[in-house]
Amino acid sequence: MARVLVSTYGFEESKVLGALRWLPYDRLVLVAGGRSLRERGLRRIEEAERAAGGRVEVVRVDPFDLASCFRGTLEAIAQDVIDPMREGVAYIVGPGSSTRPILTRLGLEKTLVGIDVILDRRLLVADANEAALLEVLSKHPARVVVTPIGGQGYLFGRGNQPISPAVLQAVGREGILVISTPEKIHALRGRPLLVDSGDPEVDRWLTGYMKVITGYHERIVYRVST
Repeated sequence: MARVLVSTYGFEESKVLGALRWLPYDRLVLVAGGRSLRERGLRRIEEAERAAGGRVEVVRVDPFDLASCFRGTLEAIAQDVIDPMREGVAYIVGPGSSTRPILTRLGLEKTLVGIDVILDRRLLVADANEAALLEVLSKHPARVVVTPIGGQGYLFGRGNQPISPAVLQAVGREGILVISTPEKIHALRGRPLLVDSGDPEVDRWLTGYMKVITGYHERIVYRVST
């Protein structure tokens, strides 16, 4: 997998440093601001490309479109979810722009505000309701893939109600995959991720600490509360 070199030319680096530091940690970040740094920066890119045997991807970042940085992060997260997918296991993918790349990389269409089910890397159910999810669970082992919804960081109970207490009980805590960009976690400013499934007992066993996929082979452990 190619390492990524991010070069930011033609503007003050102070404007983008705060965002660039949330790129996946295994990426090489090069920031060059003024014109005097440009030539030196170009030489460093060429040196890095030679050292990596031409396997360095150069991404030029628009300072007014930093979302382009995080699209790369979402692609890395999606690949981390896809690589270990097992035959015969259904993957219930929750709503959100963060989960869309999972289906996109598989050549599938994502229901942006709905819940989709993947089986053997094919779309089994689009825009599934609770009954459809329970039917899938009656036939297949499953995993649930979710991302925090809204500025408050809800994992369950906001925008993904078809992933009901009955669905969560069938999948189990170990079957839940939480994905998030580091930027989204940072925006919580230390506040926990939240659950409000509608069943106090399910909420109880969901609370504690969960692993969050933040990049390719990258995890953090983050607190979950009610």
